[in-house]
Amino acid sequence: MDNKDFIFNCQFKKLILPNDLREELKKPLGKVFKEIDKVIKFINLKKPKKIISVGDIISFSLIKNKIISDIIIFDFKTRRGEVDEDVKKTLKKFFPKKIVNQRGTISKEAIITIKNCVEKILTKKEKQQILVEGEEDLLALSVILFSPLNSLVLYGHWQLGVVGVLVDEAMKKRVIGLLKKFEK
Repeated sequence: MDNKDFIFNCQFKKLILPNDLREELKKPLGKVFKEIDKVIKFINLKKPKKIISVGDIISFSLIKNKIISDIIIFDFKTRRGEVDEDVKKTLKKFFPKKIVNQRGTISKEAIITIKNCVEKILTKKEKQQILVEGEEDLLALSVILFSPLNSLVLYGHWQLGVVGVLVDEAMKKRVIGLLKKFEK
């Protein structure tokens, strides 16, 4: 059994972030960027297999710089407030799959949708978008888990800017370890 399949072998509707894991997850999982120019330079330098953006502002910033992520995950929010109309208008151009994911959780629906979106970008080469009703913050963990090796996962960090995670086996193992600590 693939180690990440543990998530499908458990009977649960959602994974709940335990209080004792909150501080650990506030620490960035990868390289921190304060400016979109540096993100773009990093993309050009590393040439990732796939780019996945989790968050409205990073997704919007990439689009404005003519980079469309292979998967875009957004919720029309930033720092718990609504994004501005320019961001909404840009992201509404896509026809996203819609899922529900409550704050502080990762729903099974979200996990399955992310896994299916990754399969589609690999097999059909179709870019994917997911609109989250609720909150998308923790979904970066599922994205890292299912992304192909050498993918770049970009997610917003409300205090630091953007975090870029180059997906490798060590990072996948780290994410599995984190997810196993979630309450089911």
